[in-house]
This record gives sequence, structure tokens and C-alpha cells, in this order.
Amino acid sequence: MKKDLSNMEFKILKIICKYYPFSFPDIKDSYLHLKSFDKVIKAIEISLSKNQSLYSSTKYYNYETLNIMVMKPSIAYKNKELLG
Repeated sequence: MKKDLSNMEFKILKIICKYYPFSFPDIKDSYLHLKSFDKVIKAIEISLSKNQSLYSSTKYYNYETLNIMVMKPSIAYKNKELLG
């Protein structure tokens, strides 16, 4: 499990796991797909607000959409197409 993550990444994901109601494997898979802690947290928040799994949120919201939402939230929230 720890082989595909650096020690720092592993520790940060464990901390994220303490504060959100998703399992470590789910959070780790999301991180490996999105390659950013900010995007993982945004995917978690979207999952919680839409009452869906983290897997669905990570796969449904592509890299560009999450990038816009993390870097420029005001643009993302004004554009209803990005949020579904």
C-alpha cells in the first residue's frame, strides 16, 4: 500500500483520512488519480455535498474541472455546467 506513495504523501493522506468519512484506500486512489491534495479535498467536498462516493466524484469531475474549482472557485461556482 505504501509502495506507490512517498512517506510524506502517505502521512498527509492519513491526516486527511482522519477528518473525512472515507476510507484510506478510497482517498489514496483519488490522490493517485488526481495527483493533488487540494483536488482530493475538493473531490471529497463534492462527494459529501452531492451524497455520492468519492470514486464517482473523482472519476466524474475531470482534472480540468477540479483544477478550475481549486484555483479559481469564483469562476467554477458561477458556471453551473461545471457543478452538474
